[in-house]
Amino acid sequence: IINMELSKKSSYENAPFDGERFGFHTDVLPIYSVSDGDAEKIADYERGECAVAVKGDRAYSGVGKLPPALWRRLAKEAGVFIYTEKNIPVYGDSRFIACQFPENGTDSIEVKSDGIYKDMFTGKRYEAKDGALEFEHYEYQMMMFVKEDKKN
Repeated sequence: IINMELSKKSSYENAPFDGERFGFHTDVLPIYSVSDGDAEKIADYERGECAVAVKGDRAYSGVGKLPPALWRRLAKEAGVFIYTEKNIPVYGDSRFIACQFPENGTDSIEVKSDGIYKDMFTGKRYEAKDGALEFEHYEYQMMMFVKEDKKN
């Protein structure tokens, strides 16, 4: 349990994290802040009260629209495998990895194991080495990789 308190202040609450401001852009009531001295503060409201905190296996945010970097930090602390530090959509499960990049280029994502990965949309095969899968893509191309087993 994370101890909270109701804040008497409101209006356009924002909190900075890793150089990015996030939060509400309209009045929101009620607003809560973390008052638990045992919780790890992650981000404070601009007025100084704690907006985001973690305690044990629980996280709390009093503001919405958390930035991707904050979600990644929370996910890493929970033991989630992170495919990329870029702010792109990524889906991964025990069989597939899907991702989309907003521009043309060459990128890479982290993978749990080396081997040959096939893009299910184009049929192209890519080799992952040292935990990284590198590939070329075009603007907004959706890619869905499946790792080929040794029988194929």
